[in-house]
Order: sequence, then C-alpha cells, then structure tokens
Amino acid sequence: MEQAEKIAQELKVDFLEVRTPVASKDFTIFQARGFAERDDYLTFILDLTKGSDQLWQEIGVKNRNMVRLAQKNGVEIIEAKTRDDLKIFYNLYSATMKRLGSPPQAFKFFSALFEVFPEDNRRVFLARQGNKFLAGGL
Repeated sequence: MEQAEKIAQELKVDFLEVRTPVASKDFTIFQARGFAERDDYLTFILDLTKGSDQLWQEIGVKNRNMVRLAQKNGVEIIEAKTRDDLKIFYNLYSATMKRLGSPPQAFKFFSALFEVFPEDNRRVFLARQGNKFLAGGL
C-alpha cells in the first residue's frame, strides 16, 4: 500500500483507487489511510443451491418481466465456445467499461482464462437478438 501511495504521489495522479469488498478486513485498513468508500461498483453473491424455481421467484417481478420481454423479442442466450465468441464478449465488455469510465482488462487476460480453465469449468455467455450481440457474462 505504501508503494502504491508513493507511486501515486510521484505520478501526481488525482486519486488512487483500490477495489476490495467492503466487508473484508482489508477495507478498514484503507479507511484508516483516508480512502473513501464508493458504492457505484457492487459485488453480487447468489446462492445457487436454492434451485431455479426459488431463484426465479427471488429476482422480483420487474426482472421476471424483463426476462419475458427479452424472450418475446427473440433474445437468446448462447454459450461462447470459440476464440471468435470470446472476441465478441470482449468487445461488449470493453464498450461497457468505457461507458463506465473504467479501464478494461486486456484481451490477453480473458484469452488466458479461456486457455487455463477447461471447457467444462468456464462459462462465457452472450445474449443476441438475430445477428446483433447485446450483452455478455463471464
């Protein structure tokens, strides 16, 4: 942390951002050093052991209606299996990060994940409507 602060001072950056879950013990260390909490990035943890019926009920009426609307409008979810699919995911991801004002990870990072994790242990999904890709998830 001291090294990061030293580099930030040398580079005369406007701010130094460190991402850590608020609930972690590390967060209090950052607070003690004068770091402020931001709430525009969130961590979602979902208990998948509940089963699909229970999860469907828990996402709420508004989200269920949005899923139904997407289905009605021909949006389908496909699993990315090829390097070309991964490039489509990356383009969607990069555009989202740019819109949010955050630097994206390099494509090399996702490519390495694709290579390191066996096919049955990685999941990359793409939402498309016709030939247009709308979103992706990892």
